[in-house]
Amino acid sequence: MDDKKLLDNFEYASFNRRIFSSTIDVLIIALLLTPITNSLDFLLYNNKGLAVMIGEFFRSRNNTVSSEELWQFLSENHILAKYFFVQFVLFLMIGLFFVGFWNYKGQTPGKMITRCKIADARSRAVPTMKQCIIRFFSYVPSTLLLCIGFIVASFTKRKQGLHDMIANTIVILDKRPSGDAKPVEKKINI
Repeated sequence: MDDKKLLDNFEYASFNRRIFSSTIDVLIIALLLTPITNSLDFLLYNNKGLAVMIGEFFRSRNNTVSSEELWQFLSENHILAKYFFVQFVLFLMIGLFFVGFWNYKGQTPGKMITRCKIADARSRAVPTMKQCIIRFFSYVPSTLLLCIGFIVASFTKRKQGLHDMIANTIVILDKRPSGDAKPVEKKINI
């Protein structure tokens, strides 16, 4: 089945399938980013890590710390600046993961496994870079208020989450057979 047939013959991906594909993506991202996060943490916080430094600070004060003392500790050691730097690097890497995969084939690894594809809502082609970036940043309002922006995908006709509506994208089921999926012939020896 070619791309033209995909455009003519499609169905929207179910909410459950989308959740499963997102879970796969989150696991992949966690596996990729955990060593990077740990490395940054130890490089920036004197080979101790942020949690250890804060724990030592509290123990040195017998676990009683005023908000002024805590603020002074965080400011003097540039802990907040370092923390926000690490968060920025992580956000950038997660953004590159999603936007890169969406723009390349309309699929992240999780979507490939579950045979889902992100497409432009009008043409059903791979979304533009602009749509991918808008879709990624639209995850922020989608997660607010208990992820209601994701849950609405269960109730809309086109199964669009808030981020899909904002970016004008849909998630469809890719019904094309995979290139290397061939039926297995069984031979029975009698």
